[in-house]
Amino acid sequence: MPGAPFVHSARHGVAFELVPGEYIDQMIFVEGIFERRFLDALYAYFARYRGDVMLDVGCNIGNHSCYLARAFRAVHAFDPNPAIIDRIRRNLKLNGLAHVTTHNVGLGSAQGMLYLHINREGNLGGSYLSDSPGDDAVSVPVTVGDDCVREAVSGKVDLLKIDVEGHELPALQGLARTIEQHRPIVAFEFHAHQRPAGEWRDVIALMPGYVFTEPCYAPHDASVLRKLRWHLERCGRPALERILRPQPRSYHNVLAFPDEAAVARFDAVHPRP
Repeated sequence: MPGAPFVHSARHGVAFELVPGEYIDQMIFVEGIFERRFLDALYAYFARYRGDVMLDVGCNIGNHSCYLARAFRAVHAFDPNPAIIDRIRRNLKLNGLAHVTTHNVGLGSAQGMLYLHINREGNLGGSYLSDSPGDDAVSVPVTVGDDCVREAVSGKVDLLKIDVEGHELPALQGLARTIEQHRPIVAFEFHAHQRPAGEWRDVIALMPGYVFTEPCYAPHDASVLRKLRWHLERCGRPALERILRPQPRSYHNVLAFPDEAAVARFDAVHPRP
């Protein structure tokens, strides 16, 4: 049984109501924010090149939305899980983020209903959408992202973040018009060893002209001392390694840029300490 929720002041004063025993909550408590280095790099970039609108698809309890919100004029956060939406709304209220709008809906390639299989083992973020029922599943609404953007979003989408546990391709398909018109930076997960053959080809076909990269913070085989030196030499900036053909592994943070100029701008910005 999880312990009682408590309010925690995380990195740079962002507050969260945390639930002991939940994975994301534990990472926020221990690291200051989940995926700290990645979010620091995103924040530094969009604080300098002021972001207009961010779409947070699969927002969970608001780790990304709450941390990055002050670098954007508006944020729209999407999640089909009512319990998650209740939690992110409390976190947004704690931080006074009235310019973040929540949408209790999943995003896909068509409007309808899907089954949300809820992870009850300490990681609500591991819940996933499927067209198959199950003992742990509840029926939830799914809509086309482009329709949401047309109806609810005012301004230019500068960042599209997607973390939907294997539902990335349908979410991207439903946002194809938004990507074409706004040319945002796109951040998403891709578990190459778990996805059907050819899915990467389908993903990149939705973003013609984009440059696909993985932010890396040190060579994988480097010693601890070399990793520290590498980090200091780059002032905290990740190296953006091109992804041409994914290896059979998980890519937790793929960053897709609309062109090489955007890659260069991102690479030149130093994250805040």
